[in-house]
Amino acid sequence: MSVLSGANVSFYCDGLGAPQPEMTWLKDSKTIQPSKRTVVKTGLLQLFFVTANDVGKYTCVYKNKYGEDRKSAVLFVDGIEHAQLTAATPLAQTKSISTGTIVAIVVILVVIIAIIVGIVLYRYYHARDQTFQFAVDGSTLRPSLRSRVKNAMGKNQPASLYYNHSRDEINFDDSKPFVDHDEL
Repeated sequence: MSVLSGANVSFYCDGLGAPQPEMTWLKDSKTIQPSKRTVVKTGLLQLFFVTANDVGKYTCVYKNKYGEDRKSAVLFVDGIEHAQLTAATPLAQTKSISTGTIVAIVVILVVIIAIIVGIVLYRYYHARDQTFQFAVDGSTLRPSLRSRVKNAMGKNQPASLYYNHSRDEINFDDSKPFVDHDEL
């Protein structure tokens, strides 16, 4: 039987005998004990939310004082065979991640990236609209590109200005792009 991880599996096994035989379920020759995920009854074995660790050979054994009878079935989970599981490292035997979980993680990452891009674009365009403006003799001067970029990046530094005493006007010094104009 081959199933995907997370599925529920039921094995059925009927046997008759006189005197009434005792029934035992085995997995890989070891007796199966009931648990939260395993229901063991006479003639029925149920496994809930199977994982790669449930891969193996399941056997029902009917036994009385005159003998025993066995029937077996092999369970594959996510295409993993019993031989592959026994040869696998312990890391490969951990619980599988379902496709739904992977899709959810990818969707969350895409949403986070979209939000970050949106915030950056908003700050960039919002900062462009709030540039410094200085009025000189009826005309308007805008700060240099360097000052606008600093402002858009959140470095709220004053505009790079210097005062020209000979002409009584304000000038931007873009000729020295790597110099801190605040010291001029």
